[in-house]
Amino acid sequence: MVFFTVVVLIFPEPAFKGPENITYFKGEQFFEELENNPRTTWMLECYAAWSPTCQRFASVFADLSLNYSHNHFKFGKLDVGTNDKLAKRLGINTSGTSLELPTLILFQNGKPVIRRPVKNNKGKVIPFQFTMGNMIRDFDMNVIYEETKTKAQKKQEKKAEALGNNENAEEEKKDK
Repeated sequence: MVFFTVVVLIFPEPAFKGPENITYFKGEQFFEELENNPRTTWMLECYAAWSPTCQRFASVFADLSLNYSHNHFKFGKLDVGTNDKLAKRLGINTSGTSLELPTLILFQNGKPVIRRPVKNNKGKVIPFQFTMGNMIRDFDMNVIYEETKTKAQKKQEKKAEALGNNENAEEEKKDK
């Protein structure tokens, strides 16, 4: 066991370095973002750089971000492994034996609505397999993507309509 621990510490798994569409937050930045833009839906991964489970999940999260993110549905990462205050605020145990890393939280309208892994009524963590299929199913990613995309399209249509109305009003003034 000691040998394994030494090997893991000396030769950690390589960090993911592929393409992604993820915003990395430090300290309170994420909560400021939620406050400033509550209409944006966020998928937040709370991770610890030293956690093998977090390292293995990095490529899955990156793929999700590439397939699902747009202006109204964004992906973020927050290192709670180096910030006990943030971990406590989010209710995440970051000890070396924790089963709560990574923790994924979906925020809509500035509030957390779905979280994995979850705890049962006795406070015990229910393990979650962080696979692409489980993430899409449990977070209903396809529906969230379509709903947030529809909101974005409606917003753009309203802007275009307002711009069109302004142009029409200006043309009418010129005609008079």
